[in-house]
Amino acid sequence: MLSSLRFKLSLSIIAILVVGIGITAWRNIQVLDRQLLEFAKDQADLLLEDVHGNVMAAMLTMRRQEIQELLERFRGHRGIVAVRILDERGMIHWSSNPREVGELFSGKGPLDIRNGNYFLYSGPNGDPLLRMSRAIPNEKRCFSCHDPAKRINGIVSVDVSLSPIRDRISEVHQVLLPSAALTVVAVFLGIWFSLSRTVTHPISLLIKAMRRTEAGDFSARISLQRRDEVGQLADRFNTMGEKLSSARRELEQYHQQQMMRAEKMVSLGQLASSIAHEIKNPLAGISGALQVLAAEFPNGHPNREIVKEVRGQVDRLNQVVQNLLDFAKPAQPRFVEADIHEILARVLFLVKQEARESGIEIQEKFASDLPSVWVDEKKIQQVFLNISLNALQAMGAGGKLTIRTRAGTADSVEVDFQDTGPGIPQEFLNTVFQPFFTTKPKGTGLGLSIARRIMQEHGGDIRVRSELKSGTCFSLSFSTQKKSEGVSVERQEEWHAAL
Repeated sequence: MLSSLRFKLSLSIIAILVVGIGITAWRNIQVLDRQLLEFAKDQADLLLEDVHGNVMAAMLTMRRQEIQELLERFRGHRGIVAVRILDERGMIHWSSNPREVGELFSGKGPLDIRNGNYFLYSGPNGDPLLRMSRAIPNEKRCFSCHDPAKRINGIVSVDVSLSPIRDRISEVHQVLLPSAALTVVAVFLGIWFSLSRTVTHPISLLIKAMRRTEAGDFSARISLQRRDEVGQLADRFNTMGEKLSSARRELEQYHQQQMMRAEKMVSLGQLASSIAHEIKNPLAGISGALQVLAAEFPNGHPNREIVKEVRGQVDRLNQVVQNLLDFAKPAQPRFVEADIHEILARVLFLVKQEARESGIEIQEKFASDLPSVWVDEKKIQQVFLNISLNALQAMGAGGKLTIRTRAGTADSVEVDFQDTGPGIPQEFLNTVFQPFFTTKPKGTGLGLSIARRIMQEHGGDIRVRSELKSGTCFSLSFSTQKKSEGVSVERQEEWHAAL
């Protein structure tokens, strides 16, 4: 990743420098070329003025042959290639090249005698030439030889070589182009060195530290004495590492606590199972003896009521012992296809009498045409009974218990138990399903824990939501998909480990 970043940065920097410095160098070269050409034109104007003045003087004082010799002397002077004197028709009367005399001029430029007229062309050897022309006016001093009605007596044409200018421009190019290339290299190296120190090197350190962190070494830190964004990023990484280290220590401590708690729970489960087996048989004998003893007293005898009360307490102890056995060593469920409403009907038959005695209304809101569910009827009946009795005990005297069924999502059936009791404090909502947790003075704290385990055995879910002074709602979800008999050994081991 870092090499890719360096490669991209290199390409970007080179592209920007080449374009930027290249455009600047090209514009400078263009400006210098124009300046040199303007300078050449200015020099050519001076030459033309000099030649024009000498020709005018020669035509007034010299003979024809002397004028020809004068033009031949101009050739090669200060870069002059050719000097010609033409009439208005283009006939060459004098020329620095005698062989052109008497011929019609076939080139371009000389007949256009406007001020500032220049014509650039290439000579026979490919040399750049600048051609200029200027009219010879017909003045009073010329009337002795020329018709006074004529406006001009001829045209002076001068060809000047631009080879020195071309060489100068070439020298400028040879200096500017390497200078531009060296500038690109120097600026690139400077920027690259700066980026390496300020960006790529810190990022490299950050990547190494992150790799150590990914490998589990949360002690990795980055030391950058900077206050820019990269320095802030390093500080944030160091802060994150400290928080991760702290979180791992807390997690390890929590894990150790949970392991110790799990070990205690396993030992407690084994002890509870052992005690329950030792207590269950004597309780059965006591219950049988009390039944025989009650039969010996006639109806209405006061001892009969006492025996009945004792027997009731023995039955309650027997139920507590049975809950301990179910908690310590649950039986495997046997799934059958069942109607959830039939199971609820059997539970309501058992709790309606207690609800009437407490002045509690039970409201049934059952959905029609619900699909069958695959459950262990006895275990689910136990779950419904525990939740219903908890709701009645929570409401005390008066209130309403609403039992609602509905079709859920993803092939499921939902059952809600909504009471109007005092509600559960928010700090207890995450612990109500833990074993032996209870807020009732006579509860064992196993009912909801067993209910959740049974729902997990069925691949379902049990949830609780509550508001103080508004009531509590337990929601159970059942699958309509067929299940195999029993529970896998791995799943049982998970439940036992959790307990």
